[in-house]
Parts: sequence; C-alpha cells; structure tokens
Amino acid sequence: MAQGVSVRAATISDLPALMQLETRFPSGDRISVPSWRRFLSREGCVQVAASDAGVCGAAVVLIRKGAKAARLYSLAVDERDQGQGVGRRLVEAALAYAAKAGCARLSLEVRPDNPAARALYRKCGFVEAGAKPGHYADGTAAMVMNRAVPEEPAETFEQ
Repeated sequence: MAQGVSVRAATISDLPALMQLETRFPSGDRISVPSWRRFLSREGCVQVAASDAGVCGAAVVLIRKGAKAARLYSLAVDERDQGQGVGRRLVEAALAYAAKAGCARLSLEVRPDNPAARALYRKCGFVEAGAKPGHYADGTAAMVMNRAVPEEPAETFEQ
C-alpha cells in the first residue's frame, strides 16, 4: 500500500504541484491560487502525499475556530497513483489532523458520479449523511458523508 509514499504537511514550495492536481477537477470546482496560499498559511491544514517522483496527492482539512467537527474540503490523487493506497493514507492524515485539533467528526462532500471516491470514503468508515443540492459549479448535488474521529488515530501526520 502506497510503497515509497510519505505524507507530510504541505509548504508553499508545493503550490505548483497542488495546482497541477487541481486540473483533475472541473474548472469551476478548482481551488484558486489565493485560496491555496491561505490554506498553506495554516499549519498542517494541507497534507501532501509525496514520493521520490514528487507530490502525488493532497488533502485539505478545514476546522472553524472552536468547532468540534472538521471538514475534508478536498482530496486529490494523481491518476497514475490511484488504487495504490495514497488516498487512504491522505484520509488517515486528515483524521489525525482533526484528532489533534480535538474534533469529534470529519465530514466531506463528494460527487455522486465519482464511484471511486465514494468507495474510498466508505472503506475509510464514512457513511452517507445527506445531500447538498446544487453544491458543485455545474449544479450537481453533493453527497455528504461523515465519520467519527478516533481519539487515538492509527497513524499521525508529520509536521
């Protein structure tokens, strides 16, 4: 599973790779450069999966001040690395980040027409919890999924 891949907190030097990963999403649903810069200024908010070949995936976790719930805002894995456990490692890092912040739940939105992502999230313990009509730029509703954050995560993220 994800041989030779480590997960670490992203830095500003990862911005070009993060922007490249964003090309996997429709243009209206991509994270902008200013938003990436803002996320990268929050310690640990963005985690990247990297190998000797470079960044192969990323996860963004957002937590409102004082909140007990975190949101997996974005998860992307390079198509060449899909099915190799990279997405699972990033979800584990997101859970560890949420646990460290004292959150009890992690939620996310996923396109209903993305069966691979939905399967990954189900394997990671997420359950469907509703829908958000018109969530995506093309008007597609989002499927909302969530799960409890373990108090003792199986794997901690690297700072």
